[in-house]
Amino acid sequence: MQYYIQRIVRNSTELEAYKKDTVEANALQIEEQVNLAKVHARVEAIRIAPEEARVELLDQLFTEAQTIKNGLEIVNRNVIVGFTELIKNNTSLQEKVDFMKAELAKVNEEVAVVKAERLAREARKAKLAQKKEREPREPIKEEQYNNLLATIGFEMTFEAARMRITLALLFITGFRIGEVRKLLLRDIKSIFDSQRPCVALTTLKGKKYRTAHLSALGKRKIKPRKEDFRFILKHQKGDLDTHMFGNKKDHSRVTREYITKEINKMLKPLRTIYNGYYTSHSFRSGFIQYLWEETGDIELVRQELCHAKSDTTKDYIKDLSDRELSARISRVGLEEEEDEID
Repeated sequence: MQYYIQRIVRNSTELEAYKKDTVEANALQIEEQVNLAKVHARVEAIRIAPEEARVELLDQLFTEAQTIKNGLEIVNRNVIVGFTELIKNNTSLQEKVDFMKAELAKVNEEVAVVKAERLAREARKAKLAQKKEREPREPIKEEQYNNLLATIGFEMTFEAARMRITLALLFITGFRIGEVRKLLLRDIKSIFDSQRPCVALTTLKGKKYRTAHLSALGKRKIKPRKEDFRFILKHQKGDLDTHMFGNKKDHSRVTREYITKEINKMLKPLRTIYNGYYTSHSFRSGFIQYLWEETGDIELVRQELCHAKSDTTKDYIKDLSDRELSARISRVGLEEEEDEID
């Protein structure tokens, strides 16, 4: 940018120089006009001079006139060259000004992009800070899950059947919505395969494949969804290699944001009923809490969820209530006591 400013200043200086040359040329022309007037006066003097002196005076006058003529031609040529160069430099200067305007517009666009990115980053930070200030997210337990199914009802439509299976998958596997969205009907079919009673399905998580295993509760909860799956498979013309969340118009997958929005809409009544904060991620929290309460093995839960560190798993687990602690502790050593009685 500094380079182009320097060029404009330089061209402006050149323009002033050409203007100066033009003024000087005009001054010369005026001066020569005065000289021509003098020549006319001399011609008149020759006309009235004696005849013997006229020849010498005329030769002298013609010599001076030729000299003046040659000087005027030189001046005119210089003026023409000066104006030509001035026009060229004016055109070049305008082109450079236009170029600078275009470059300035690009700079403004880049600045606008940077400002937009900064505002978006600040908005994300504010949203994250607001999220941290919210009340803790409550886990979805069996009671809340049954309440959601009752809200959907038992109408056999594609949307209702798909939502019932989605809620079941979230509840019994702890999958994220993005992971459920990626599942093929072939993957979901494996849940109902009697030859694989423990292995639910496999989905891509990062660069690793995760296999979800069904608990006894999971098997009970997924069994009623078999009819829903058959209905969806029929709707998809029996193609097991399609997604459950295929778009009706072009068979592309429904976005994760849309699914999250629909589920969060269903969860709103739970906040009033159970006086807690529920989101779509509450299913994952509920699965982790249930698995830990049933096994007490944090490492087992970590491996099932494919967490890299056990600290991540611990963040999901809520402290037990006094009643739950009492019930859990009262069972400690119970099996050993029964063995002694036997």
